[in-house]
Amino acid sequence: MSEWRYRVMPDIGVVVRARAKPKLLTHVLGAETAAGSTPALVLDLSWRGGRQSERASTVRGVYKAIPWSCRITAGNEGGWALGFRSPLAREYLALHIALLPALRRLLLDQGVAFIGAAAFESDGAATVVSGPTGSGKTSLLLGALERGAAFIGDEYLGISERGEVTPVVRALAFREDTLALAPSMLGRLSRRRRVALKAARLAAMLTGRRLDPLVHLPPTELGLLTSGDRPVAARRLVWLERGEEGAVRVEPLAVPDVIERLAIMQAMRDVTYGDLGALLDAARGCAADYVSRWRAVLERGLSGVSCHRLVLPAGGGMPPEALERLLGVG
Repeated sequence: MSEWRYRVMPDIGVVVRARAKPKLLTHVLGAETAAGSTPALVLDLSWRGGRQSERASTVRGVYKAIPWSCRITAGNEGGWALGFRSPLAREYLALHIALLPALRRLLLDQGVAFIGAAAFESDGAATVVSGPTGSGKTSLLLGALERGAAFIGDEYLGISERGEVTPVVRALAFREDTLALAPSMLGRLSRRRRVALKAARLAAMLTGRRLDPLVHLPPTELGLLTSGDRPVAARRLVWLERGEEGAVRVEPLAVPDVIERLAIMQAMRDVTYGDLGALLDAARGCAADYVSRWRAVLERGLSGVSCHRLVLPAGGGMPPEALERLLGVG
């Protein structure tokens, strides 16, 4: 068994233990870091179950017919050691079921609210794009990146009390049909990556989209500019929605409405993957109200951010004017 170390901004040490290099998690968490202080989070993918200490508790569940189990042990510095096992898609399930819920709490301890969103940097400031699954976040992100914007993050971000944006997931997550909207990037993919995209599409077709895997790619493989290892001040937040047929339109959105939408979206993901939050809090004896603290951090962080609702026509496809409106709002 070997260890790989990562750092999640602003300063969370993560160690992954596995028998082989965790490729997906390396894409998601970014470059490995040198050995340093005691990590706040240890994820053990080589755990096989069996006997455990009195300090540990084990929870079991099923994700789309794939059984999984997770052993939770409180760490000495307020973090956790998590042992995770599943017969299939172990890294993917460990990411969503165990790693991200733990990072949500560790980030909040540092005054950073975890949200589901993508972001890019242009003119020295960040644009955050969020919305329900299928609303077009990644498509618009790719369009902005093709026009020279710098990639900050996809899927999950942190927004600090000071209104600064940091990546949590550092890779782009998409399907083949999404990447087809950015032909110049598609042309940069290696043959192995193209095969992976086609395999993901085949898996979705064979399971009737019961399993609909995303392919995670680091931005360097697509030749993209990145914001680097630093926080970026948020200038605007754009919430995407699909409406009735008609023209693309932009409307102002109040911060409390943004927070409510983000909370509902997170609750839906908790239903999909299961939420270990209560068990993680119990393991370290923390009874604080996570949701209230999360809302308070977001209220402060978004207080100086211009928030809008970008309404797109119902159905598939991305109107050409949508990107113009995204880059022009605020």
